[in-house]
Amino acid sequence: MPDVHRFPFDIAASFDQQAKSANQVADPEQKKGAQQVYQQAMNDRGRFPRIQLSPCLRR
Repeated sequence: MPDVHRFPFDIAASFDQQAKSANQVADPEQKKGAQQVYQQAMNDRGRFPRIQLSPCLRR
């Protein structure tokens, strides 16, 4: 379920923290896995449907 009740800044900050954590892992195999998890989360985030305004509300 998408986190529609969070501010975009909070979502971006959590992704930034996840990326920093993934890059700080020392073991190359674990680092690769952490980066893959981060990338998958970014991909999943991009798949969530955006809220669309009805045509009468657009300006």
